[in-house]
Amino acid sequence: MGPISSEGFSAYTNFTVSTDVKPIKGWSTNFASLHFDQNNGIYSVPINGKYAIYATLTYGFQLGYPPNPLGSIKPKFTIYRNSELLLISLFPRITFTVEGGYDSLSTGANLSMVGVFELLNGDKLSMNYETDGLTNSVVCDIYWSIYCFS
Repeated sequence: MGPISSEGFSAYTNFTVSTDVKPIKGWSTNFASLHFDQNNGIYSVPINGKYAIYATLTYGFQLGYPPNPLGSIKPKFTIYRNSELLLISLFPRITFTVEGGYDSLSTGANLSMVGVFELLNGDKLSMNYETDGLTNSVVCDIYWSIYCFS
């Protein structure tokens, strides 16, 4: 892939939420880039190239357990380029079929998102939390980084 250039960022945030957050805002940077708006959570790609995207996410439910049965509820973290989905990380499900069945979300988990993409100057990247109908409050810690290969 080649060496990593000096273009990119590394950021961290934590929050409690019960609604969709598109994009996630209020980041603190460990390694800053002029092209990452940490207040609004948008990375504007400055040059055409191959970019590595890494995210580590930890979540837990603030109070109680998620509803059972969940039906089609699939909360997730996503990374978009403009309106195109690049990466997705669904909350893990726990399903048992004994005595009437049980279908719920894990009450907490560590998730990872990793990908390498060809991006174009002007592309806008955002990380999002999508509830898909889940109403429980979720506590989240997220580390997110993007680097360009030269």
